[in-house]
Amino acid sequence: IKAGSQETVTVTIPNLAKHVQNGVQTTVNFYAKQKEETRLIPTGWIVAKDQFVLNDYPAAKLSNSKPAQLVDDAKIITVKGKNFTAIFDKTSGIMTSYRYKGTEYISEGFGFRPFFWRAPVENDYGARTPMRLKAWETASYQELKAENLKIASGEETVISCQYLYPEVNATWNISYTIYNDGRIKVENHFDATKNSELPLIFRVGMRAQMPGNFVNAEYYGRGPFGNYCDRKTAAFIDRYRSPIIDMVDKYVLAQENAHHVDASWLAITDRKGKGVLFAADDTFEFNVSNYLLETISNGPDWHNDAPRGTAPEKKHVNAYKASDKVDLFIDYKMQGVGGNNSWGRLPEEPYLIVPKNTDVWYSFSIIPIDNVSKIDACFK
Repeated sequence: IKAGSQETVTVTIPNLAKHVQNGVQTTVNFYAKQKEETRLIPTGWIVAKDQFVLNDYPAAKLSNSKPAQLVDDAKIITVKGKNFTAIFDKTSGIMTSYRYKGTEYISEGFGFRPFFWRAPVENDYGARTPMRLKAWETASYQELKAENLKIASGEETVISCQYLYPEVNATWNISYTIYNDGRIKVENHFDATKNSELPLIFRVGMRAQMPGNFVNAEYYGRGPFGNYCDRKTAAFIDRYRSPIIDMVDKYVLAQENAHHVDASWLAITDRKGKGVLFAADDTFEFNVSNYLLETISNGPDWHNDAPRGTAPEKKHVNAYKASDKVDLFIDYKMQGVGGNNSWGRLPEEPYLIVPKNTDVWYSFSIIPIDNVSKIDACFK
């Protein structure tokens, strides 16, 4: 394509409409490459690139399986189907066990629960948001009590409840629709519109932990490197695969890292390819890592004004110690990383999560898979 300085060029792609089909997402990728070698740039070096997404990724197929069977006991709810069993704690409402064909997918009962915090990035400290938003950290770790717990079985097997967060004046409603083949539809409604005290939220999402024998991640979204809502255009949407142990960016200062946005699905599998697929109804953001959030978090304050020798020691690159678990976040959204002035400036408005404007619904499906080769068959 010939283009002079400051010129606009129209690019025609022959028969493009034939390539845009239902059931397949189509993207057009543009690359600007160095034409002639210079002292610093070799011929063919990519100096700019962009991606255009022409249609949506196909939705996950609805389960045609009958409802799962439910047993309601005093303290737990047991749901059984073909080759799977799920257990819910009636006090917390959390799914504490999900076992498919003899394999447990939840580590030590740490099933999905709402989460609003991230390990602060350096720009957060410049804006002092870790201290200003600490109430959301407290809410993330509060002891969960399932309010208005409802159990329905018949045409559908549904377990639902509500979580109250008095410290931040917010509510979270969650429902699980469970099918006999092991599929679970998770629907979330988070309402923070009554909160007039706190200016922002770091993240709106759910957190769970899986056993460490799940070692690989495959996903369709932005990658392969970490990306955020305000730092994403260089990370093209595509299908990627990586060992989970490698999904980390070891910054000198330990902090949030290796997030991914605009994902249609995420599969987490063991060495044989068996595992679980998380399929978005629209898209979601995710983070999957062997490095637990708590091990890379440096607390609410930077202590820049503290006298020498009095500030707590910060965690640096040597703090990255892999655990024997997989820390998993399936998020509606995480705040951008900001810092456009080099340090301390908040993200631009579209990349913030403002409580008074936050009344959101998001949902995804949990689908057991015997092998990664089965992923494509899960979508229309």
